[in-house]
Amino acid sequence: MTAPAGALSIVQRRELDESLGRIQEENKVDLAVYVTSHPVQGSFKDWSEKLFVTWNIGKSWDGGGALMIISPAQHLVHIVQSAKPPFSEQQAAAIKQNFVEDANSSLARRLRRAIARAKRQLSNNPQRPQTAALLKRDPERASSYAFGAFAVLAIALYLSYRRGGEGA
Repeated sequence: MTAPAGALSIVQRRELDESLGRIQEENKVDLAVYVTSHPVQGSFKDWSEKLFVTWNIGKSWDGGGALMIISPAQHLVHIVQSAKPPFSEQQAAAIKQNFVEDANSSLARRLRRAIARAKRQLSNNPQRPQTAALLKRDPERASSYAFGAFAVLAIALYLSYRRGGEGA
């Protein structure tokens, strides 16, 4: 769960992280959520897919993976999935639609509902056994993921710092 500073309280973020962790443990699916802190320049879909590849979502998980990218400033939601998609196209569309339709609710509430819907979709998906073998983790890919996550965090901090200086 990655969100800009101040978008979620510490408690809200911890609850969302725990929900994602339970989904991952129960379904053996790499599920991540990224909330942008600023409007995305260019194609939101292309940017989302590049982030998905950079983070290696689902590469070292038996059940594949999905990344839900949200741009509150642009009212956009996109779900990128691995070659072994955890959601059908209809399920992914339902998760996105639910998030967009709930536009009057707080970001934390919308995220909780989207994550709960994803959990229901995975629980109802017959191709996802609830008792899968232990994850086959790949340390090399994990380090690539960590580097990618660190790079995104560094860019976000730099942009936040830069914006802070512009207002002075």
